[in-house]
Amino acid sequence: MIRGYLTLLSLLLASTSACGAESASTSSSPSPSASASPSSPPREPTGTAGTGASDPAPVPVPEPQGQTFEITIADGDASTAGERVEVEVGEPVSLLVTSDVAAELHVHSTPEQFLEFAEGVNDPIELVIDRPGVVDIELHDPLEGPVVQLLVQ
Repeated sequence: MIRGYLTLLSLLLASTSACGAESASTSSSPSPSASASPSSPPREPTGTAGTGASDPAPVPVPEPQGQTFEITIADGDASTAGERVEVEVGEPVSLLVTSDVAAELHVHSTPEQFLEFAEGVNDPIELVIDRPGVVDIELHDPLEGPVVQLLVQ
């Protein structure tokens, strides 16, 4: 019975010290992983010039993987509309989207994917299709229309 109390006491002490250590390391700025997303626009370095504070290092833009498709969306139309391209099963595909409006790509794969992008130049959107077939990629919300068709073999 005393052994049970000692175990309970040690667990309480461990959880109390863990909470104290956690609150001491909490900062008011969000962590980089909390704000990162594949569809977020490129981030600009922040800082105040002339205050003596050093500017943080810019966040590197990931290099596109596998086949890369540049897609420009202007006036509701995609520059790649109607294109059909062949890709290998499991091959990475990078979509480099530049758009005059924020919208969403709908990837008709299994499972379906909905990928938001911002107005302007976006970080590469990475896809890997692991099943053979035809995968349509279309614009959705607020735009509607075809972007590209992947023939996955």
